[in-house]
Amino acid sequence: MGEARAWVLTSAVEGERSWHGNDGYADVLGVRYLYDNDVAYYKQASVGDLVIVRESKTVFGVSRIDTIEHAPGEKLRRRCPVCGNASAELRKRTNGYACGNRRCSARAIEPVERYEPVKKYVASYGIGWRALDGAISYADLEPHLSGASQHSIRPCDIKELEKLLGDLGVSVPPAPAGELDVKIPGGRRDSRTKARNGQNEFRKALLQKYGLHCAVTGPCPAEALQAAHLRPFAEHETHSVGEGMLLRSDIHQLFDAGLIAINPVTMTVAVAPTLTQYTDYMKLEGAKVGLNSIDVELLQQHHAEVSALW
Repeated sequence: MGEARAWVLTSAVEGERSWHGNDGYADVLGVRYLYDNDVAYYKQASVGDLVIVRESKTVFGVSRIDTIEHAPGEKLRRRCPVCGNASAELRKRTNGYACGNRRCSARAIEPVERYEPVKKYVASYGIGWRALDGAISYADLEPHLSGASQHSIRPCDIKELEKLLGDLGVSVPPAPAGELDVKIPGGRRDSRTKARNGQNEFRKALLQKYGLHCAVTGPCPAEALQAAHLRPFAEHETHSVGEGMLLRSDIHQLFDAGLIAINPVTMTVAVAPTLTQYTDYMKLEGAKVGLNSIDVELLQQHHAEVSALW
């Protein structure tokens, strides 16, 4: 991998990007950028390069390209019926199409639509993503860019970009060291699974009882809270609020694995000795739990069963 470069990527995350004669791309802000072999500089962008993601005048953030993948694909083209150029543009004022080719400039046209083969690229950049949320404006970047203004990928002076970021106190995402990823076969397969009836209602009832609190670690975002059963659900397949508690997702897994338990006498956390090397979990040892009106007998049963194996 050669010396890293910097690029400004015009994204379509807010739906404002106007693509000449096509339907644009499905970008995901902070995760990936999609383009194809019709885009200027598509060959030059490389893994490890710095990227600034923007739309219109807003600069969203900075990162480095983690991976680039490509595959054959198709793109809907809207070609001018006069000159055949794929530059038919929808004009907002007239709500009609016009040819963007300066040598043609036909107006009030009905573009010829057809899918044409392209090579599609996906540049993933989520690992080092730093949100800027407009702290840098596109006007700040413009003097340091080259290439035509309509290009969706434009080269940027990397030294000037690093200076702009430094002035904001934003650290430049580190360059990747060697290979970032090992490719593992993906895709999908058919699978039959049994969904738990009432699981969502069970979780809602626990949220109403305990609020956004993990019984072991305390206040926690709703997205990370799971409804835990004191008894394995597969054994009884019932939901009882008195037999449940809210646990952070990682704590829930450790609880089910028998590596974390609750002492029913002291109502404190007990942590398996095998977690000694994980200081953040060992800090939970002896911590008071936030539970009320819970089935103490089931707590005792779980604690006795798992601690006997420690």
